[in-house]
Amino acid sequence: MGEAGIPEMTAAGSVDGVTYTNSVLGITYTVPEGWMLENPEDTLAGQLDRLAQTQGQEVADSNKQNIDAGYTGYLFYASAPDETETSNLLVQIASEESVNGMSSIEYAGALAEAFEEGYKQFGVEASVEPAQELTIDGHQVALASVQVVLDGRINGLDGYEFDNYHLAQAYSVYTVKGAVVVAMLSAFSDEDLEAGLNALKSVRFSS
Repeated sequence: MGEAGIPEMTAAGSVDGVTYTNSVLGITYTVPEGWMLENPEDTLAGQLDRLAQTQGQEVADSNKQNIDAGYTGYLFYASAPDETETSNLLVQIASEESVNGMSSIEYAGALAEAFEEGYKQFGVEASVEPAQELTIDGHQVALASVQVVLDGRINGLDGYEFDNYHLAQAYSVYTVKGAVVVAMLSAFSDEDLEAGLNALKSVRFSS
């Protein structure tokens, strides 16, 4: 993986306003104006808390063990102004081995397909944009997105009735300094989706 491990890479991140910079990875992101950008320490605490609330304490503990072992880490979390549903962007880092030999574009496509398959079990068709590869500062960045619209009663979701509920997920994947960076965007409006995609494309590489 090179001289720096995942913990050192994670610790090298800093936040200034809406800009995240990582001195070891040589990357910089700019999130949308008005979004809250958390530093790595707050991102870790917040994500473990979110995992415990949504998937259970056992999942959160297992995730923390992988982080402590140096297999994975969080770079930053950003969220749109508080609404009923808060659009957000989570950027993670892991060893290259974690993608099981897949290329960045294959992995981004697989993440979008997994989201699509998750909704198929409820009889909901998702609209998937084929993964594309962007060249940014000489680095290849894969980008994939998928959208669903929930309306009325959905099979398997008893007690829930949706009224034209929009949800989009987007993923960017690239390798840098022997590690894989995966950014995951969840957007609940077209405006947040556009702003979030611009944030994913805003990544800049200093080397």
